[in-house]
Amino acid sequence: MSTTESPSTPAGWKAGAKALAAFQNDWHGVAKGGMVDGGPRKGSRYATLLDILAIASHGTKHGLSHSGQARLVGETLLVWREVLHHESGESIYTEHPIPVPDKGLPGQRQQDLGGAITYARKYCLQGLYGLYADDGLDPDEISYGDAGTSKAAAPAP
Repeated sequence: MSTTESPSTPAGWKAGAKALAAFQNDWHGVAKGGMVDGGPRKGSRYATLLDILAIASHGTKHGLSHSGQARLVGETLLVWREVLHHESGESIYTEHPIPVPDKGLPGQRQQDLGGAITYARKYCLQGLYGLYADDGLDPDEISYGDAGTSKAAAPAP
């Protein structure tokens, strides 16, 4: 690694990339353990955060771990940062913006924010670990199905 490369940039992600490739050799899909219980997609299956975490937990065998943190930007935007760490000290991260709910009762706003954070974590983790939990179809299409799950989810850790 050159002196200008940081272990937290893709250019400094050497040992981590090798470990991630080894992880992806075994794990690349997430089974859909959740089911939509209302609305136009009632009965459709989806990957829950726990489904994704169960697969990501296998990264520890390759020296991989992750952590997440939120930061407030102004008064109306929260940014979730998920970091993928390697035991070598290298890390990479991704971020997902979350609008802060401003309508409804305080308790409902907190629940909405919690749901948005869960959504952000799911997609950040999928991106960092290179996991896929959908079939690539537009979820608004009438033909949306559950095909394409590549490997059954492991039991929760």
